[in-house]
Amino acid sequence: MEVQDLVNLSLEGCASLLLCVIAYKIYRARIDSVAESHCCKWLDFKVSTHNAGHNDHAPSILGEV
Repeated sequence: MEVQDLVNLSLEGCASLLLCVIAYKIYRARIDSVAESHCCKWLDFKVSTHNAGHNDHAPSILGEV
């Protein structure tokens, strides 16, 4: 194994870890959004989303630790 191969593996590992951290931060973010569309006469819809973010009082998948 050459040094270049080790460098490539290290960079790929760091990039993967960075993507995991960003995904976790987005998952824990508090997000409220409302979207409406009036593009056609027959297609009129409204979407509302809510993510409470991290909540210490919510039940955990792992149970109580």
